[in-house]
Amino acid sequence: MDTREMEVFLKVADYHSLTKVADELGMTQPAVSAIIKRIEEFAGTPLFIRRGRRFMLNQAGDSFYCTAAAICVNVNHIKESFAVGYSNSRELIITMKIHSDWLLRKLDEFTAEHSDIGVTIRPSDDENRRSRQPWISDFSVMFKYDIQGMENIPIDAQDTLYVILPIGHHFAGREYIYLDELQEENFVFSWGGSHTGYDSSYSACLNAGFLPKISLVTDSAKGKYACIQNGCGIGLVYNNEMAVPSRLHDCSLVPIRNVLDRRTICIAWQSGKLSETGRVFLDFMQK
Repeated sequence: MDTREMEVFLKVADYHSLTKVADELGMTQPAVSAIIKRIEEFAGTPLFIRRGRRFMLNQAGDSFYCTAAAICVNVNHIKESFAVGYSNSRELIITMKIHSDWLLRKLDEFTAEHSDIGVTIRPSDDENRRSRQPWISDFSVMFKYDIQGMENIPIDAQDTLYVILPIGHHFAGREYIYLDELQEENFVFSWGGSHTGYDSSYSACLNAGFLPKISLVTDSAKGKYACIQNGCGIGLVYNNEMAVPSRLHDCSLVPIRNVLDRRTICIAWQSGKLSETGRVFLDFMQK
């Protein structure tokens, strides 16, 4: 099994269809079916529940999906790094303590304008401490109230929480919903850097006065969304990390009323300690 076959598996899991994947990749349906069969033989267990022509991940498939997705991302990163022959002579390092779709879009613009600068996004300090790696960053992305003694500029805001619902869920057609209405639902969370051990949306339930019922906990946000998409439960996501959930097939996003105040997200840096690359990025952000 190679990464090409893993990518076929991921697409079948996303599209729930051999035909759609075959059409998109220019393959025959029997060829796609053969790849899925080989992967299930490799895994030693069925990974899909067949419902007519629809292919839905089972519990083993959900786990395999998360692993395969992580492997494909890492392999593609390695390929891209070697494709440019490490020609990037400068590097910009950003610690992402809080996610921001807006910043990721700006980084796309920045790398297009400064092709000689490589950008590395690293996880939060909590994850750094667990891995015992002494990472040093040019910038940190964090809530304004967490900033102490650092220069900063506001870049984004977290002010809305959404519930991710499978199409057909009895709340899916609502214009909005109150969080405490979800007390009897089964949730899917990902592991995160918060004090609870789960992603930050878990704390929103606690703040609303109830302990959420958990059906699954995944290793990544992408795995969380895949589980929700395949009917394993519902999930929560903030407005500053909507890029992936907004593209989910067979899911609906409904805003939650009266959950949180506006939280300003900033990019922060140590005064007088910016590298030359860091100054180039700061000039770009302040244009």
